[in-house]
Amino acid sequence: MPKKDPTAPSEQTPDKAAVEAAQAAEEVQKANVAQAEEVQAAEEAAQTEETAGENSAETASIADLAAEGESLKAQLAAEQESFLRLAAEYDTSRKRSVREKETLLSEAFAMAVSAFLPLLDNIERAVAFANSNPESVREGVQLMEKQMRDIVEKINLEEINPVNAPFDPALHEAVMHVEDDSVGENTVVEVFQKGWRLGDKIIRHAMVKVAN
Repeated sequence: MPKKDPTAPSEQTPDKAAVEAAQAAEEVQKANVAQAEEVQAAEEAAQTEETAGENSAETASIADLAAEGESLKAQLAAEQESFLRLAAEYDTSRKRSVREKETLLSEAFAMAVSAFLPLLDNIERAVAFANSNPESVREGVQLMEKQMRDIVEKINLEEINPVNAPFDPALHEAVMHVEDDSVGENTVVEVFQKGWRLGDKIIRHAMVKVAN
């Protein structure tokens, strides 16, 4: 029987080769599983980082909104304070204006009354001399008329006496109409009561008779 060469490669039995193949396949599977786990871990880390970034951005957005809200509240408070200050100033100005108007009205009324007081004095004197001296009464009445016209002129009252003037409803009040061919159409032929005006304000319309 020939001797076996010790340097020749050893032959493996089929069972041993299958075991080694199975072991190799198991090692490959483990490597694949490890690689898959690494990939999954990397993906989870990336997702965690992305979520953290989104949370950070959301937190920053909420902080910005809160800061903007505080700014708007401060601005609203300032506007409200300004409004209240202006309202107070307006109220003060309005009250001052009312007081000034009341003062002017009171002064104007006092001036008008004081202008008529001398006329009242002369009326009282005329009444006192009515029975004893009729001529003095006549002179007193004439004096009172002159005083009255002076007062009217002093306070800038203008007489409305439109005889032979065209009828003007803004100045005259027609209380009678008459047909008269000697005068023009719509002409004032008689004044029953004179009118008066102060500047542009009509104090009293003239009561007139109008022709045609």
